[in-house]
This record gives sequence, structure tokens and C-alpha cells, in this order.
Amino acid sequence: MLLRYHAEELKNIIDKIRVLSGMSISIVDTDLHPLVVCSAPFASFCRYIQSTKEGACRCVASDKELFRLCAINRGYVTHKCHAGLTDTAVPMYHEGALMGYMLFGQVCETKEKRPPFEEIYPKIADLGLNRQKMEVAYHELNAFDKDRIESAVEIVNMLTQYILLKHIIRLQHSEEFEALLLYIEEHLTDELSVSELCCRFHISKNTLYRYFRTDFNCTVGEYITKLRLQKAELLLTTTELPVYAICEQSGIDNYQYFCRRFKKEKGLTPLQYRKQLLLQEQQHQHQG
Repeated sequence: MLLRYHAEELKNIIDKIRVLSGMSISIVDTDLHPLVVCSAPFASFCRYIQSTKEGACRCVASDKELFRLCAINRGYVTHKCHAGLTDTAVPMYHEGALMGYMLFGQVCETKEKRPPFEEIYPKIADLGLNRQKMEVAYHELNAFDKDRIESAVEIVNMLTQYILLKHIIRLQHSEEFEALLLYIEEHLTDELSVSELCCRFHISKNTLYRYFRTDFNCTVGEYITKLRLQKAELLLTTTELPVYAICEQSGIDNYQYFCRRFKKEKGLTPLQYRKQLLLQEQQHQHQG
């Protein structure tokens, strides 16, 4: 999967979060290639471990296991790394497609005081590192309790949503697929059958299915319906068109089906959704 991203903007964001949280932060793609890391170096403790070949291999294996669990869980996962430190990974999904992970941690998780070095050292003793030097580095690590780690998770979750919303990271499709997606977006009121799309863009059904399954983790029909509902939401928010007219302009020809699908997505019928927006606007004006 290819990604487009603004490296400098990403770097500025995570550097600010690092200062706020005191945690090391990095973003990697689904192949675990780093997109950006904090300006500040890794904690000395981790840097010493990774200075050995075996230590570096264990760190990579630990991260891979964390990301594997994260993908299975489809949400953040916190675990203890091979050296006994606490790391957390937050998956970054867009349109159902996994784009990468935000990794943060390299801290001691503690309730009242950090675990004694004697509990940690046996995990890394066979790496042949200087014990005194490692103990000093260990006591330089930040120590977070569970509540602070969970607070950091909430901040990072919001940060990932911001990054995706602002398209600071986004999927890079082939020119052929980009043209197909643009055509769908501009012709939502058309039939847009799989056969018609394949004929127009001279691709097989298998290729079309693979595009959407790989990049959006959904079928062609599910993707089109999602765009139509997004258009309906926009029209409900920005116009006074009756709901049946919005249904038509969104490209869904069955009014009952439109109402059911909208409620499934938003938890409200289109009319209820519009009334809620109006009520919120009135409350805001009253407060102002």
C-alpha cells in the first residue's frame, strides 16, 4: 500500500505531543517502515539495547507482535516489551483500510513507584551490556501510572483522527484507480454497476474487486453507498431540500432503503438528523 504524507507537518505534530506527554512517538506504515519519529532521540535505555544486534532484533520482534495484536483488535493495544517497558500502538484506519500505526511509550508503568531495576535486568542480562550504565539509563526513564497512559491513548486517538481528517496521511492510488474513484464521485446519481465501471475503465471484475478490497476493505457497492450517504448528510446539513429530494440527489432510488441505511450509519433517520442539527443550532444561538 502506497501512502502520501506531509513529513514536516507530521513531525511538528508528534514533536508537540512528545513534549506534552513525555513519551517517545513514531508513525509507521503497514510494512512497519517509519514515516516519522520524534526529533528527540530514543531513551538512552532503549538506545543501549538497540546498539546490540540481538537487542535490536528483539525490539523489532516486540513491535511486530504489538502491531499484530493491534490489527486483530482493530483498536489500540498496550503491552510490555521484551525489556519490560510499556509501549502502546494505535491503528490508523481510513475508509476501513489500515494505513499504519502510531507507536508511543518507552516508559515504566507504575502504580506508586517504578519497578526495581533488579526485576528488569534479567530480561536484558544476556545482551552483555554494562549493568551500571543500564541501571542509570533505566532510572532516567519516565514512569507513568495506568491512568496517565490511558489519557495519552485518548490524546493519540484524537490525533490520528485529526491527521486523517486533514489528509496529512492518505492513500496513494494508481492513476487508473484515482480516475475510477473520481468518476464514481462525479456520477453518484448514475447506476454505477460493476459491469459498467469495468467496461468504461477496461478492467476485469477481479481487478475492480481487488482495488476496493485492498485499499478500502469493502466491496464496490459498499463504497458507493458510503459516498451517497455522505452526500446525503451534506445536503441535510447545508440545504432545506425535502428528504425525498435528498434521497434522489444522493443517487439512491429507494426512499425506504435510504432511510434504513442512513439510520444504520447515523443512529437517526434523515429527518431526525436534520431536526437534531436545527435544535443544536438554536441552542448555540441562544447561548451566544
